[in-house]
Amino acid sequence: MKQIPLSELCMCDFAVTELTALYQTPVWTNIDNRALSRTPRISNGFLLVDKGSCRYDWEEGSADLSHGGLLYLPAICRRAVTVTEREFSFYRLKFMLRELGSGEELVFSDQPLFITDAAGQHLFDLCADMVKSTVSRRSHFRSMALLYEFLCAVNTLGQRNGESRIAPALAYIETHCTQELSVEELAEMCYLSQAQLFRLFRAETGTTPIQYRNRLRIDRAREMLEDPELGVGEIASNLGFENLYYFSRLFRSMAGVSPTEYRRGISSESRFL
Repeated sequence: MKQIPLSELCMCDFAVTELTALYQTPVWTNIDNRALSRTPRISNGFLLVDKGSCRYDWEEGSADLSHGGLLYLPAICRRAVTVTEREFSFYRLKFMLRELGSGEELVFSDQPLFITDAAGQHLFDLCADMVKSTVSRRSHFRSMALLYEFLCAVNTLGQRNGESRIAPALAYIETHCTQELSVEELAEMCYLSQAQLFRLFRAETGTTPIQYRNRLRIDRAREMLEDPELGVGEIASNLGFENLYYFSRLFRSMAGVSPTEYRRGISSESRFL
């Protein structure tokens, strides 16, 4: 089994070898007994919620889905669904992709991926057409073509959204960089496990969430040091540092000089202007 990001699928030669499309409306006789048993999946898939809402749990994360919620489900993934409304309907696509040449099965992730909470009508129409086509064997090629179009639409959706799984975490850090961070909360914002968050964060920014926050803090410290009315201790405190020594040591590691030396340099430059 080979893992590739969905965004790189367009650069891979692959073929769809299996496809099943279903529209399901489970009948819940007891709304208090809603959890489905945990069973491993044997194929890739997407789940698109049409009516109602549910909570999808897996080993390293969870996602709350309602109308328009789209989730990618990788092969061999244990999961459980908890329906939160008596009326619940969804589209379920199950498929298998194989890389041409190697014959390896392709997956986009080793854990479910939250794609969007606002899937457009085009994705719903494609799912509905796939359900109709898979009923008739005569429409087999049509079903395959629709899946290719669906994958393309999902990929385009990711590009339009900046294709950043960690965008919520980045936005939060940038507006709360003076506060303490909870990596667990950041992961939940992105519907990722902590391990996935660290992996994607480093791939996109080259650093960890804490280091990214510290970089923002030091950038702000440089700006604040230009104000001679602000003391170094006051700047450190305003940026959320409880220990002045730690602030100075971190500043030196990133700026190459201490805060005091940095301010002296600014003063020296201003005298020559």
